[in-house]
Formats: sequence, C-alpha cells, structure tokens
Amino acid sequence: RLLALQEVGRFALVEQVHYLPLLVEALEDKDADVQRNAAALLASLGNQTESAVPVMVAYLREPDSERRGIVMTLLSNLRRTEIPAPIDALRDEEPNIRLGACQTLGKMEKGAEEAIPALIDLLDEVSQDVPDCASVALGKIGKVDDLIEIIQSGSDRQRELISKNAFYHLPEEIDPTE
Repeated sequence: RLLALQEVGRFALVEQVHYLPLLVEALEDKDADVQRNAAALLASLGNQTESAVPVMVAYLREPDSERRGIVMTLLSNLRRTEIPAPIDALRDEEPNIRLGACQTLGKMEKGAEEAIPALIDLLDEVSQDVPDCASVALGKIGKVDDLIEIIQSGSDRQRELISKNAFYHLPEEIDPTE
C-alpha cells in the first residue's frame, strides 16, 4: 500500500486527482506510514482536494486525535471548506486541532465570519499558540467592528492579541489606520 502511494506521488497532479477516493481511504489505514503518505499527497494537491472535503470532515469526529490533526492540517491548506467543521474543531480538546481550525478559518477570510464568536473565546486560552492564531484569523476575516469592540471592551489579553496580531493581517482593502 505504501509503495502504491509512493507511485501515485510520482504522477502529475492532474493524474493524482483521480486517486482522491483512495487517498482519503488511506487515511484510515492501520499503517501510520501509509496514513502520513496519503496525507502528504492530499496536502500537495491543495485546492484539488475540494471534492474530498466531505469525507475529510467526517474524520474530524473520530476519537483518534492524530488522524483529526492530519485532516485539520489538510483542511487548513484549502482556501474554502464547509464552515461548520472548523468551527466545531475550535472546541476540540486537543490544542493542535484548535490550532488547525484557526488556520483553516483564517484562510477562509470573509467566508468565516460566523466563526468570530468562537475565535474570540479562544483569545483567553492559556496556551500561546492557539490564541495567537485565533487573533490572526480574526484579522484575516476582517470584520473591523468586532476587532474595535474587543479593543474597547475586551480583556487586557484580548486587547493585546488583537492589537499585536489582528490588525497586521487585515485584508488589503481595509485600511488599519481607520
């Protein structure tokens, strides 16, 4: 199975797309090397994996945190995906899953506006990586009114994260000085 995946990896990207169902299925393989190779191939396909999103989203509900992490990483490499999956993943007990969800939502930019309340909740998390990523995602989403509200009435930590990260990641059409 591993050799077969390696062979698919030698094909042109256009040809690899035909193997999407098999690559997604290989994420469930008992062999960790097969899982990692399948995940790497899916990641290299980038937005070509859009058709595999529903299958990958189903894996986010599995008890295996390593597999959830792999799938969240794959989803974070996509520009667009189904919004409920990353929002649900923001509440996962594993920090790396929450981190991947923040990255995914940040890449979705304005398409992730409904995730804003859940991202704001993560700003008060004790770890550093997840709140930093959540504040960057909030900036990329670019809903300035929400950011200003946090600056005016949020906790000290929330204000610090928003001023440190979010305003530097606003979409180009938004002038941060306003």
